[in-house]
Amino acid sequence: MYFNRGFERCRAIYREALSWIVAAPAKPLAYFGALLLCSLALFPALGRDFFPQVDAGQLRLHVRAPPGTRLETTQVYFAEVESAIRAIAGNGQVATVLDNIGLPYSGMNIALSDSATVGPMDGEILVALAPDHAPTAGLIARLRRQLPEKFPELQFFMQAPDIVDQILNFGEPAPIDIRISGPDSRAAYALAGKLARDLQHVPGVVDSHVFQVPDTPTLNVSSIVPRLRS
Repeated sequence: MYFNRGFERCRAIYREALSWIVAAPAKPLAYFGALLLCSLALFPALGRDFFPQVDAGQLRLHVRAPPGTRLETTQVYFAEVESAIRAIAGNGQVATVLDNIGLPYSGMNIALSDSATVGPMDGEILVALAPDHAPTAGLIARLRRQLPEKFPELQFFMQAPDIVDQILNFGEPAPIDIRISGPDSRAAYALAGKLARDLQHVPGVVDSHVFQVPDTPTLNVSSIVPRLRS
C-alpha cells in the first residue's frame, strides 16, 4: 500500500513536469544550456584516466645486475640499492623494504605472476612508505634519475605495485608490451634492443627495457663414461 502511494505520487510529479516541459520548451532548454555552460568551468579539473591513480605509498623496483652475476653478489648489490633508496627518500619516509632475489624453487610463482625475473642476477625491491609519506610519484622520479647515476652497472625499471595496475597490464610486466619474433633469434634481439633505445626518446615513455637476457655466460660439461670389457 505504501509503495503504491509513493509510486503514484512520483508518477504524478513526473507527469506534471513533463506537461510543463512540453507546454513551454524554451525555459527547460534555457536552464539546461545554463547548466551546461556552468559545468564547462569544471573541465580543467577533470581527470583523463579511466582508473585514476591512487597514491598507496608502494614501490616495486626491478633491479637487474650484469648477466651471470652470482646470487651472493646480487645480494650485495641489492643491499647497496636499498641503502640508496632510503637515502633518496629521506628520513622517516620508508617503512618496510622487502627484497625478492633470484628465481624461486618452483616455477608456479613465475607462471602466475608478472615478475620479470629471469635468473640469479634479477630481483625486485618492494617498498612500503610511511603513512605520512611525500607523494610517491616524486620519489619514483628521483629514483629513476639518481639510481642509474649511482649504479651504472645495474639496470632499473619500475613495475606495477598495486592490483589495479597489474590487472590493467593484462599480466605483463609493463603497460605496453612489444613482441618481436623471427627465424633469427640474434637479429630479433638486436631489433628489440634498437626499439628499446628508440622508445626512450618518445615523450612520456619511461623504463624502456628488453625482457630477455641472451648473453648469460654458461658452462657446458660433457662426461664420457668408459666402457668396461667383461
